[in-house]
Amino acid sequence: MSLRLFIFVFVCPAVSSLSKPCDMSTEVPTFIQPLQNIVALEGTAASFEAHVSGTPVPEVSWFRDGQVLSATALPGAQISCSDGHAVLTIPDVSAAHSGRFSVRATNCVGQATSTAELVVTAETIPPNFIQKLQSVTVKQGSQVTLAVRVTGTPTPVVKFLHDGNEIQSSRDFCLFHDGDLYSLVIAEAFPEDSGMFSVSATNSSGQATCTAQLLVQGQGLSQTFLLYFILYNFGYMHCCCKFCLLLITFLFNFMWLFFSQVKKKPFFPSKLSLSFHLRRYFKNSKLVL
Repeated sequence: MSLRLFIFVFVCPAVSSLSKPCDMSTEVPTFIQPLQNIVALEGTAASFEAHVSGTPVPEVSWFRDGQVLSATALPGAQISCSDGHAVLTIPDVSAAHSGRFSVRATNCVGQATSTAELVVTAETIPPNFIQKLQSVTVKQGSQVTLAVRVTGTPTPVVKFLHDGNEIQSSRDFCLFHDGDLYSLVIAEAFPEDSGMFSVSATNSSGQATCTAQLLVQGQGLSQTFLLYFILYNFGYMHCCCKFCLLLITFLFNFMWLFFSQVKKKPFFPSKLSLSFHLRRYFKNSKLVL
């Protein structure tokens, strides 16, 4: 079947930057999240998504097999762009929709392009993990990456869960997708992040799940007692009595328990280890030993 030529241009509703001179603050368009290849079952919906940044706000246009396309040129397609989030959705795909789709972001500084392929098939394959989650033990404050590789037709919907609760991408829990690789990156792990992590992959042909355990080892109370014991014996005798020091010590540990166990937040930044506190104290204090 010959390919239909698309001759219309779709431009996201944004302030045109090509007709205006650039100011001092400019940034070349960059795809924070590029397009991903899609294998879709005939008769289902297929969506291409991309996130782009740039200053001035880039204008976005879509292409199919090198030809510019628009919502009117591709019947039933839905094209949107908001806050750098560009989406092209084909609600009812057929074999004729297979091809290479591209999105181009342009402003007065430059342009960037992301391309992916849509394959429409009548065959279904249930999800299968070719790389499963691995249990891991880390220290508090470490970065943790949990990754899986999963295949299936149509492309499975993949979700990460912590103790049965779905994880949404955020600054602390970042979700990434690159081909058949799906990753969860915990920027800074705390003891309360310990638990069972699972990944579910679902498509119209079935579902698959894999599970692993994450153990985050905290600093514990022993370090805080040791810290204050050392500071008590070598630095604080000249400024307060023993009773006050004991009170401070117990108040400190109470606050540690309250923040870490109730508020689920570290009382001290987790990366500030015991040795860091000691070095900082002895550096900034004038001690008479």
